[in-house]
Formats: sequence, structure tokens, C-alpha cells
Amino acid sequence: MRVGDYNPRMDEARRVQLRVIDESIAKRCSSITAERPWWPCTRGCADCCRRLADLPEMTAAEWERIEAALLELEKEVRAQLLAGVERMLAAKRGGTQFVACAFLDDEAGACQIYEARPAACRTYGFFVAGPRELWCSKIDAALESNQAEAITWGNHHGVERRLTARFGPRITMEAWWPGACSRLEAAAT
Repeated sequence: MRVGDYNPRMDEARRVQLRVIDESIAKRCSSITAERPWWPCTRGCADCCRRLADLPEMTAAEWERIEAALLELEKEVRAQLLAGVERMLAAKRGGTQFVACAFLDDEAGACQIYEARPAACRTYGFFVAGPRELWCSKIDAALESNQAEAITWGNHHGVERRLTARFGPRITMEAWWPGACSRLEAAAT
């Protein structure tokens, strides 16, 4: 069983549907990196995780998977991440333009709930949303310095449509957090 796969609130059909979407994203990302060994999106970079312009929004199924992953963590690590979510929410409410993701292990440059991360995190750096590029300046620099040939980007809107068609509308972190916090605290006792 992979981290975040078990969640008593998510039935098996929903888990499978979410995994199918994850696998299609992974396939697109792998094809880009297989042809371009210089691609900057690798473990340890995490620049995108350190500069979130908006709080995460995702479907209920993605939030449920994150809750399950949080429950699998050691109590101390989970407490640190929960406090990090509170700081992240407070910073955005306070007007901070960019915030670091609460789930990022800054020293390792890696996500502490990597297997349960949402589609937005899985697609960043590999997908486009219409004319909008969804990547950072490191990718721009890598594309330029490697005189990159045409890239078949993934379609971010297509992924979002598949997710919302199967799992309902996207929910903001602020809307999800109070209930999740209560459920996580109840499960920890």
C-alpha cells in the first residue's frame, strides 16, 4: 500500500479513479524528463513549493488523501505540519504574497506527503493552462540554455476537468482546514 492510499472516508472506486489520474500525469511528466535529462524539476529543488502565490485548492478526494497521509506520519511530524498549515493560512490572511507549502521539508527540499500530493503539485512544471505557463524561471532558463525543441506539455485544464467531473468542485485550504484539523486531532487521541 502506498502512503495516502488508505482512507476510510474514500471508497475503493474513488481511490482507483484518483490513482488513474495520477498515473496519467506521471506518464506525461516522465516523457518530458526522459527526453530531457537537464529538466530542473527534481527532488531537492522545491522552488515552486517555497513560493506559493495562492493557497492550495483541490477536490475533496485529494484532501481526503492528504488527511490519510497525515494520519500515517509520526505524531511529532504531524503536529509540526499542522502548525505549519496554521502559519501558512495566517500568512496569507495577513497579506503575504508568497508562502511556503506547509508540507515541505525545507532542508531535504522534498514533500513530506509526496505520494499523497495533489494534482496541482504533480503537474507544476510539466503542464500548461491555456496560454498560461505553470512553471518557474528555472524551467525558462533550462529551456533557453538547452535550446529545447518542441515540448508536448500536459493540459492542466484537462486534468482539472477530469478531477472535478469525478470528485466535485475544488475546495480551498481555508474551507477544508477546520474540519480536517478536527478529524486529525480526534484520530490522534
